[in-house]
Amino acid sequence: MAQSISPPERVGHPFYTYDMIRGIPAGFAATLSRMKEFNVAERPSSVVGTGNGTAFYSAWAGVQLLEGTGIPYSAIQAMELANYASLNQRSLVVGVSHSGITKNTMDALKSARERGAKTVGLTHFADRPISQVADQCVVIGDGPDKSRCHTKTYVDSAAAVASLSLKVAGLYGFDTKEREASLESLGGTMSDVVRKSESGARSFVDECFGFGKVFVAGAGPNLVTAKEVALKIKESCYLPAEGIELEELCHGSWVSMDGSTLLVVVAPTGPSVGRAADLIRAARMVGAKTLAVSDQTLGAEFELRVPEGREDLSPFFTVIPLYFVAYFLSVKLGYNPDYIRYLTPIYWAARQIVFPSGTH
Repeated sequence: MAQSISPPERVGHPFYTYDMIRGIPAGFAATLSRMKEFNVAERPSSVVGTGNGTAFYSAWAGVQLLEGTGIPYSAIQAMELANYASLNQRSLVVGVSHSGITKNTMDALKSARERGAKTVGLTHFADRPISQVADQCVVIGDGPDKSRCHTKTYVDSAAAVASLSLKVAGLYGFDTKEREASLESLGGTMSDVVRKSESGARSFVDECFGFGKVFVAGAGPNLVTAKEVALKIKESCYLPAEGIELEELCHGSWVSMDGSTLLVVVAPTGPSVGRAADLIRAARMVGAKTLAVSDQTLGAEFELRVPEGREDLSPFFTVIPLYFVAYFLSVKLGYNPDYIRYLTPIYWAARQIVFPSGTH
């Protein structure tokens, strides 16, 4: 059996995950400052964000700021991009890897270069393989994530891809000053959300403890928020959780909800709020517990409020209250969220099959 992981440095609250969530605004500001120095050399035909897991979701969250510009963009998981997806030769491929060594991401960037695309790597470590396989590489944030349940670095990476996407929009002739200013101003908004949402998340966990499965629903720019939050619940709490498009959940999947279900809906002001309220009413009727993250009342049993703002930028702060929920739920269950189950020897051994040394 593979050698056991080193003993944890922290064995109770506050774990490193808690510190990382609280450090999101500082990491965000450091990332935007670093990205000001980065220039896109030439106008690409499209922008493609790629990565694995949280890194993939951060690429997705950032590249979707091109929505409404008419500039082609997509988010393609790294293995799919390396082995299955077609790619325009003049595309700009942005690969995100917190560690800078993730094999699938390295493969995707290599494949993209071989097909004639320009590549940018985003990471939190200097002098890693990503700097060799990408045409350009940027070390972002204010330091690596100290938890394996990445939170701070998700927002760092999303901010870097968003900044890069706006630079591309500028090459197409769009006036991006207002959107860039709005992005930068989110630092204050996120600090406010961090400060105000922790106690609400803790209270929710204390009052609503005991569910066995989770649906996280979002639409538009917050579909990726739903995906990322569901991943964090799986990583830190080991519960079955699905991040799903809100209307898709209404079409069939909702009938699997019952008294053992928690429905989380992420729906700040925008086109999805009406259907979000419908879904919450239906879920409550069949006995599911309900939690809403919004800037308005949606009729859920528990609601975590976020500030009003541009819906396209809301994923940068709607994720924060739910990171706290995942964290406090993990602590309530008696787990260490810093290690995503790797303190259990059989899971650490199984990891060596999925990720041989030096591949993640």
